[in-house]
This record gives sequence, C-alpha cells and structure tokens, in this order.
Amino acid sequence: MSDANVIHDASLTLKSLLEARLNTPGRIGGVGAPVTVTVDSPHRGNEDEFRINLFLYNVVQDEGRRNSGGWVPLERSATSQKFAPEPLALRLYYLVTAFASSGLTEHQLLGEAMQALYKHRRIPEALLKGTLKDSPVRAERVQLTLLNLDVDTLQKIWGSQTEPLRTSVAYEVEAVFLDEDAPEAEVRLVEERAVDVVPFPHPDTIAPEAAPPGAAVRLYGAGLLVNEPGTERSLVRVWFGDAEAEMLPDRRSGGAVSVRVPAGLKPGRVKVRLQLDHYLSRPVDFDVLEPA
Repeated sequence: MSDANVIHDASLTLKSLLEARLNTPGRIGGVGAPVTVTVDSPHRGNEDEFRINLFLYNVVQDEGRRNSGGWVPLERSATSQKFAPEPLALRLYYLVTAFASSGLTEHQLLGEAMQALYKHRRIPEALLKGTLKDSPVRAERVQLTLLNLDVDTLQKIWGSQTEPLRTSVAYEVEAVFLDEDAPEAEVRLVEERAVDVVPFPHPDTIAPEAAPPGAAVRLYGAGLLVNEPGTERSLVRVWFGDAEAEMLPDRRSGGAVSVRVPAGLKPGRVKVRLQLDHYLSRPVDFDVLEPA
C-alpha cells in the first residue's frame, strides 16, 4: 500500500506540468526568462521574479466516488486474488496565481499556465508522480477542472486584508485516492468445484398405507437422503398435506426413510409430498386413521 503522500504527490504533479511548459529548453516566446513554480501561500515570495504559485486552499471527500467501505480487487494470479481496503477518495482545490514585475507579464504567465493545465486536464499515468502512479489503488487518469469562481469567492480564498488580489484562477483535482494504512489481503481462488448430482426426491409408496397420527411409517422413493454439506441434517422435507413430518434417524438411505405421521391430522386421505428448496415432488396418497 502507499503512504500518506498522495496530496504531496498531486501538488508535485501539477508543479512538474507547469515547469515543463514554462521552462522548456529552446522554447521561443514566453516571458524570456526562467519561471519559478512554487507550492506555497500566495502571500510569500519575491515579486521581482517570474513566478507561478500553487496554493492548496481546500481538501474534501469525493462523495461521487465514495463506496461501501469494503475491499477493492487488485492483481489476480492463477491461484489467488489480492484485495485492498477501499481508499478515501479526495478532491483537491488549488489557487493558481501569477507573479511578475508588471501586470501584463502576469497575464502572460497566467495564460501559459492555464494552457498547460488545459492540455493536461486529464493527466495520464505517465505524468503522475509518486503514489499517484505507484499505488495499487489508483485511477487511470487524474481529472483537472477549471472552476468559474466570482471575485468575492476568490477574495475569500486569497484571504489577505493587506495584500491586493492578484491575477488568479482556481482548479479542482479529482480521482485522488488516499489509501488506508492497512495490509493487503490475499484470498485463494477455488481451483476445483465439487458438484454432487442427485435425483430430485420423489416418493413412490408408503408402508403401511394407513396409520394414525404419531405412528412411524416407511417412505420409499428416490433422492430421499440429501443432507446439508458436512452435517447429518436433511435438506429434504416431508409434508402430509400442510403438516411437516419428522424424519426419523433409523435406517435412512436414498431410497427409504422413516417418518412420523404429524400429530393433529384429521382422519381422512392426505397428499404426501417431498420438498427440496422451493421444489415440491408429485404426491402419493396416505390415509390418516383415527387415533388409537
């Protein structure tokens, strides 16, 4: 897992994009001098130098990428699958400010910075720095969006009562993930699936064909013994009409089981069915006698 440097690495990525554009070797145009790119408060620095400053003024959780707090699948091999805890998705907000000895030069600097950031408004993985690129939980691209802020909002972000607001624009950076400080989990994959094929349970005959409630009778048929895996609990249920019968433990097999006629049945003929999950078998008739 990555460390906590994701915010640092997002700022470093933007700084590198701007430096590559503003200080390209042999480039014609521009301000004709090296441009310094800083990540700092907009109120600090030498005003005599050509400078673009990145000021991180807000960090919020990205609600659009928020999930359930579970696990995110990572790499998978032939025998196992790795998972990582779901990361904290962030949106970062930057104020980009130009500094120069004249207003026109500041405007030129800001235009070049905006051009560079617009070109890379979807920052590919190759240009990402640090954990933005190396973390196992990351976006394919980091999204960069120019925000349309009014002067009052920019003034609030600027924050200074003594320093006048300089030429600035604001950007939102999304698809930045802060990993949880926890180890990855590795789960072995199922390599073989064992499937037991059994006939669907159905009754053929009941012996005796008539008995009072509470009597033990023998039920013959097919697929009568389907147990829950690893236990002796039968998954087959026996119904005398709407009353479920108790399956007795003696002499149980797939072709014959003993059951007890449910108490409380009224004398007369009932239908006996077997149930497996949601499926019911065809019925056989059974006569309920008067209690002895």
